[in-house]
Amino acid sequence: QVATALKSLGRDYGASAVVVNQVSDRFAADPSRGVAGKSKDKVPALGMLWSTCVNTRIMLSRPAPSAGNAMRTATVLLASHLPS
Repeated sequence: QVATALKSLGRDYGASAVVVNQVSDRFAADPSRGVAGKSKDKVPALGMLWSTCVNTRIMLSRPAPSAGNAMRTATVLLASHLPS
């Protein structure tokens, strides 16, 4: 419902909305240590449902700290309105 409302506002008022669905690590219980441990699984913070509401997907990245380059990049991964 939120995604539909945002798309309607964008269409009616020529506005854009940025929704960040950051990927994070999944934590699972580790009975041997009695604490939650980090697994290798990655999950989107807003859930998989938001992936069906995307019009444009942009990946923000930065190099490893040891690379000596602090420049960050933005790459368009999905944009149906742009030529491929």
